[in-house]
Amino acid sequence: LKADEFNIIVEECLDSSNDYLMKLVTSADTELPKTAVLAITQTGGKGRQGRVWVSAPGNIHLSVYWPFKGALDSLYG
Repeated sequence: LKADEFNIIVEECLDSSNDYLMKLVTSADTELPKTAVLAITQTGGKGRQGRVWVSAPGNIHLSVYWPFKGALDSLYG
């Protein structure tokens, strides 16, 4: 993996690193490269299955976009 093939975005405070990343993905004119979004703090983090993600101070809040080719079931081991 080359450095220019992966974006790392660091923000002081976000509502949700996932929401921020999804906006980037859906608004991009071309395919977004592999991208990680890190937030020092989050005010509205999202957990699995609609649960709230509690973002305690001192933790890393991270969402990653990693596009892949093929069907979803090809990712299962």
